[in-house]
Amino acid sequence: MNNKPVLIIKFQCWRILWRLFWPISLFIPLCCFIAMKIPMKYSGFEFWVYETLCLFGVVGGIWMICEMLLVKDFCLYEDRIIQKYKLFKKDKQVLLDKSKYTAMTTPFWGHIAIYEVGRYCGRIQFDPTLVNTNTIKEFYLKLSQLSGRNIEELKNKTIATKLIIQ
Repeated sequence: MNNKPVLIIKFQCWRILWRLFWPISLFIPLCCFIAMKIPMKYSGFEFWVYETLCLFGVVGGIWMICEMLLVKDFCLYEDRIIQKYKLFKKDKQVLLDKSKYTAMTTPFWGHIAIYEVGRYCGRIQFDPTLVNTNTIKEFYLKLSQLSGRNIEELKNKTIATKLIIQ
């Protein structure tokens, strides 16, 4: 195992602040508002479906906020990727040769996930719109060199596939 990272990825502070303002700061209160108004109109099964969906929206939004604020950086090595946290001593690590990869990018939101199937908490994911544009381009370049895949294939891979071509 090589102990020198090929690339270090860090979130930009101003992008995190913008993301906290839009859309998360509007999404969580909207879910809470809908959850408070539903009992007046619906009852029974429909009530529980709407309440459960709104609860997942609120919990998911809070989880996204915590994830953005607690991540220190991502270190890409030749054989693995490590997600480091600011407050926790335990880092997440995913081996690239055993991992699957999926990505989605839109102008306002994005998602990159590298994970090992069947491994508890073996998932590293981040939003590429929170990172410097040049760093993301370099990430795709380095990952394509390590995996043997095309850069365009890595940018919009909505169906999870094995990362390393053998």
